[in-house]
Amino acid sequence: MAREGLRVLVTGGAGYVGTAVCEALSSEGHCPVVLDVTPPKKSGTAYVGADVRDSLSVFKALESNRIDSLVHCAALVSVSESFLRPHDYASCNAGGTIALMDAVRRYGAIESMVLASSAAVYGTAHPGVISEEEAACPISPYGESKLEAERIMSQTAEDMDAGCCILRLFNVAGSWGAASDRPESGHLVPVVADSISSRRGLNICGADWTTSDGTCIRDYVHVRDVGRAFVLAATAVGGRIGAVNIGSGKGTSVLEVIDAAEALEGYRPVIHNCDRRNGDPPCLVASINKAERELGWTPQHSSIGEILDSVFAYSRSLFRCL
Repeated sequence: MAREGLRVLVTGGAGYVGTAVCEALSSEGHCPVVLDVTPPKKSGTAYVGADVRDSLSVFKALESNRIDSLVHCAALVSVSESFLRPHDYASCNAGGTIALMDAVRRYGAIESMVLASSAAVYGTAHPGVISEEEAACPISPYGESKLEAERIMSQTAEDMDAGCCILRLFNVAGSWGAASDRPESGHLVPVVADSISSRRGLNICGADWTTSDGTCIRDYVHVRDVGRAFVLAATAVGGRIGAVNIGSGKGTSVLEVIDAAEALEGYRPVIHNCDRRNGDPPCLVASINKAERELGWTPQHSSIGEILDSVFAYSRSLFRCL
């Protein structure tokens, strides 16, 4: 059973994941309201220009838009950058969640809340497939800030007797509608696609990991599937679901991503092996049994081929518009 026609405040709704969440909410008949410092990419979307750390502005947005449900995506999201800016990550990700929850408590009418968390909370202590029952042991300031945000939201939901779901996202990738990642993010899929499109070389951060081909293994999940997971979490009836992994349930190495891109585009970039990045575990793959059991969610578009194809198709559409 799911609720219908909700008015949902989406913090960080102009970002990559937030844009997909808004797209998915709209397609299911709900009304997303974006709260972000940047306007949403899709015209016509209700928008409040504010920083999530501004509790008074958040409260006014909740009240004036008669919000039923909250999806919290606003965050700084780079593992490597978090080592250089730990205080900023604590301020935005944990501090922003504190300010947001203060506004939610004052408003008092939220039925459910969903947090965009991360597989980074697991750290490196869990080789192989990771379930939500594994202990969280982050090894980066980013992971630590996300785990703290989880605790803050979970406690608020318990105090208010509101629904709560923590979606621990693995490697979100692909393009859908206005939602498209950028090479500047440093995420592998857009970097590989850009390298092939521009015929530039490609840097691999570590080729000596204890994996089958020496490169990191990650669980890539299509942003379209991620958007749908947020809708199911925001509209679920049944109280506090807790942490739920959102991934494909399959691991793909860096070299396998490059191989798949080459198969699609007929070009292989020159590869340069570089040093490992801080905070990179050798393998992160999600167990997604709980997502299916609690949310009725399974990935439908998350093969690496479909993910890459959507990215190349988006790039070609931009080129045609120039």
